[in-house]
Amino acid sequence: MCSVTRSAPEPRSSAATRIRPGYDQGSRGPGNGSAYRLTVEGPGVTPDVDWTGTGLPDFDPGKAGLVGYEDSMNSILDGLGDKLCSHH
Repeated sequence: MCSVTRSAPEPRSSAATRIRPGYDQGSRGPGNGSAYRLTVEGPGVTPDVDWTGTGLPDFDPGKAGLVGYEDSMNSILDGLGDKLCSHH
């Protein structure tokens, strides 16, 4: 017979759990930006690659174009086989 003993997690320090003044812990809306930026650093002396694009419009399920775009992006995500990001 095999048994596994798990201990309680270590408590975080008070500095890690302290809440900054003015920070509301309530729910936040989506982070829709007017532009997005992506930078990828390569190994060694490989140059960094960057991309900047315009933000997406607010999603409206009544607009067929936006629904189609969402479906096509979800299909790409599904094709990656990532178990953590498959809950769209």
